[in-house]
Amino acid sequence: MVNLIVFVQFLAQSVGLMYYRYRVPKAQQVEGWRMPLFPLPCIVQAVLFFFIWITTDSVLLYGSEKPIFELAVCFLLVGPVMFLVHARYNKTWPFSNMVPEKGQTVASCSPSFSTFDAAAPTEAIAAPSSVAGVTAV
Repeated sequence: MVNLIVFVQFLAQSVGLMYYRYRVPKAQQVEGWRMPLFPLPCIVQAVLFFFIWITTDSVLLYGSEKPIFELAVCFLLVGPVMFLVHARYNKTWPFSNMVPEKGQTVASCSPSFSTFDAAAPTEAIAAPSSVAGVTAV
C-alpha cells in the first residue's frame, strides 16, 4: 500500500503542479502560492519517488517472492475501471445523455446563458436565492 501511496500522492502531485502551472495562464493562478526554483523541486521529487516506486519488490521485474509492484499497478487500474462501471450504471459522465431536454439550461464557461426552448435571457436567470440565511448578490 505504501507503494501505491507513493505513486499516487507524490508523483501525481508533482505532475499535477507542473501541468497546472504550464496550462493555466498566470493571470488566473492563485496569488501567494509560489514555489521557489520551480520546476526543479517537482522534477527532483518526481525522479526520486519514481525510483522508490520502480525499485519495490516485483515478481516480473526482479523475481522477488512478493508481487508488491504488480499489486500496486492492479489497484491503479481497478480504480478507473470501477469509476467507469459506476458511471455506466448511474448514467453519468461519460455515459450520460449529452442532448439536453427541452427547457433545460446548458452550463457553459461563457458568461452568457442559453436554453433550448429559446426563452428570453431574463427567463434563464433565476432570482437571487437565499441559502442558510445568506442572500446571493
